[in-house]
Amino acid sequence: MFFGARNKIDKYCDQLEAAEDPVAFEQAAVGLWNAAQKASPRDATAALERCAWLLSGLSIGSGGRFSILCGALVELGAEPDALVVPVADGLLRSLGQAGRFRDAWIRASAGQKLPDPEAADEHLQGAVARLAPVLGGEAAYRATEGWFSVTNWARPATTLLRQAPELWAPYPRRAEIHAAAAALVADVPDLDEVLELLNGRRPR
Repeated sequence: MFFGARNKIDKYCDQLEAAEDPVAFEQAAVGLWNAAQKASPRDATAALERCAWLLSGLSIGSGGRFSILCGALVELGAEPDALVVPVADGLLRSLGQAGRFRDAWIRASAGQKLPDPEAADEHLQGAVARLAPVLGGEAAYRATEGWFSVTNWARPATTLLRQAPELWAPYPRRAEIHAAAAALVADVPDLDEVLELLNGRRPR
């Protein structure tokens, strides 16, 4: 069973690396997840190492979605070492852009409630249009992408902080992540667990 799963995992990792459009990438990711259910921890680790390399090159929006799969591989038994830096970097980037989004939204929206950071399909384009006069088109998109990806990045970060907190100790920008998450947690409550774990406490 493991041998067949390993072949499938290799196939889907190859497809992920060769994907030239989001649809092909998504199909390969779904195939990898299905194959990983029957894989040994060793094969899941090999897949995660390839996925972590891919993750480091994705945008914060696409990366946030893909990072959830990467974190799930850890939950299936993959060794987490290769994933910590890509996830920490991605989380920090998304937090920075989400902070810009929150501040620009306050200036542009006259007190209107911030959009749900997990409702990108419903709100992303409208949010970009609202922020463009304040930030400019490209910066508005990047900030909005950060806002709607921050909870995605928080999921694998939480998994890693729970299962391998010692791997975060040498990360040089840990304090920046903590400060950025603390500045946003009132508006993005899902970050509370990340903060608790960074503080060395198990969330209640």
